Amino acid sequence: MKMPPILTTCGRVGRMVSLVGLLLLTSTYVSGQAAATDDVDKAIGFLSQIDPAKVKPADEESVAKKIDAAWQTIAKAGAAGRTRLKEEMAKPGQSDYLKLNLAALLWTTSGLDDAEVIAEVWRSTKLDAQSNYVFYPAFQAAAKQDARALPMLRVVLGDQNFGIYVVLHALEVKWPLTEEFIWGSYGPRGVPELLAVLKNSHSSGEVQSAMLLLTEAQSIDALPLIRQMARTSEGQTKGIAIHALGVFGDPQDYDVLITGLHSKDPLEAFWYADALYEFEDLRAVPEMIPLLNSPDAKLSREVFAGLTHLLTSQSLDALIRYTQSARGDRKAEVEEYLQSELGEYKLTLAEYSRKSPQDKIATIESMRRQREANRFDLPKNQKGLTHEELLKAAEEWKKSHHMKLPSSEMILNARQLLAAATADDIPLLLEAKAAVLARLSDECLYEVKTLNAVIQRVGRSRYRKEVGITVKAEAR
Repeated sequence: MKMPPILTTCGRVGRMVSLVGLLLLTSTYVSGQAAATDDVDKAIGFLSQIDPAKVKPADEESVAKKIDAAWQTIAKAGAAGRTRLKEEMAKPGQSDYLKLNLAALLWTTSGLDDAEVIAEVWRSTKLDAQSNYVFYPAFQAAAKQDARALPMLRVVLGDQNFGIYVVLHALEVKWPLTEEFIWGSYGPRGVPELLAVLKNSHSSGEVQSAMLLLTEAQSIDALPLIRQMARTSEGQTKGIAIHALGVFGDPQDYDVLITGLHSKDPLEAFWYADALYEFEDLRAVPEMIPLLNSPDAKLSREVFAGLTHLLTSQSLDALIRYTQSARGDRKAEVEEYLQSELGEYKLTLAEYSRKSPQDKIATIESMRRQREANRFDLPKNQKGLTHEELLKAAEEWKKSHHMKLPSSEMILNARQLLAAATADDIPLLLEAKAAVLARLSDECLYEVKTLNAVIQRVGRSRYRKEVGITVKAEAR
């Protein structure tokens, strides 16, 4: 599954921001020897004077260390220090940066016991004033999979502006990946809460994030609500709902998506082209081909992606014709794809072009089936996991945070998982995903992508005969 074609950007990433993020991820401040009241006041006074916009790059590491020292002083004061934090955050006129700073410290000292207090502070601030002070507490709270974390998770659900940069992995985390890491870490327990958001929330940000998460979780209960939003919503909410219909791939939604593809609005047509890519029904190919020549570059590129994914002789011939009229980089891009795709199956463009129409159909159908089999079907001589082995392995993944078998260092692929997994295993797969996400790295996202693909396919098996690319999607 592709990520939805809707993203926002993060702000500048500085050394101080990165160090503070690392401290939040690796440190817990506990009460020790009581700190003097005036020491706590001095520490809070120092924190209140920080304006991150005025900190020079050369001073960032030094300031981060001073922040850490101030936090330790306040933490040593124990309950009295926590009381002072709450009093300071409640004062009118405090900067968003200071409130987020103090709330992050409160998290490290009292955790879920003060989750509601922290959430209340977050509700009164712009979370991207210092995203590290929000993301890491929310991420850690979610990983505990305790209902007390929900007030914190609910606040971040509606915010698409905050994001972080994980220096150790050179990973930029911005919406919707922020929600993937945070709510994904909460596991299947989050599904009922997200459904409630979809039903009752008036926040477009919350609804959009909830839709994406519920779609990845293959929550069949969300589908009627998503259909309604695809019909009645506007803007980005409508676009995400249409994308979700494609990912679910319920045969009853095909006609709606094809009708929408012919919208006179290029943006709407783009949404439906994206959904048809996800839907994986080859009947869409002739409907998409004319839009390859759309003057709207975004729509044309999405149709190109769709035709390469929904590979038929008709789509390939359309791309060959397109190279005859395209110019510049666009022409080069399509030609490179054609050479690469055909070359993978030991075939040149000239050899393909000399084939009869029937031979072309047979050749491309064989290529497409082989491509899909390489992704999702075990070789005949390879033994897959039994269901019992899958259940046992998943328990190990929760401890190791890696999708490996005890007998191997290799990460399991979708083919191996699909040999054993069923729709009833979706909660278990979501638990495994939560464990993998705990690594907070670019590497873990490859395993998340695999799990999402498996969840999509076993989820589709409840209502669709062929769960992948098919000549015609039919109801089970």
